[in-house]
Amino acid sequence: MVSTMFSCGRVEDSTGKGNNKKPVVTNGNVLIVYFSRAGENYSVGHISVGNTAVMAGYIQDYTGGTAFEIVPVVPYPDGYDKMKEISQQETAGNKRPAIKNP
Repeated sequence: MVSTMFSCGRVEDSTGKGNNKKPVVTNGNVLIVYFSRAGENYSVGHISVGNTAVMAGYIQDYTGGTAFEIVPVVPYPDGYDKMKEISQQETAGNKRPAIKNP
């Protein structure tokens, strides 16, 4: 099971008034770290880019940050049911996949 939380609100400028402009990153250091999977998706069929990767791209565009994808050494299967089976086994065993780019 994946839980995602979003916070909605307005961006405030230096006057304290809300606007629709992109936020200013004062220190210039924003890192977006994400783990995503493309392939067969339960609700929409086959996707070429994982849902989390899409959201990471939006965040990167919005903040000007750097995106870093966590990639497993052994990719998850393309098929949804097989991927779900492996994911459930990992969860039950409190295991995490080895990653390529630590």
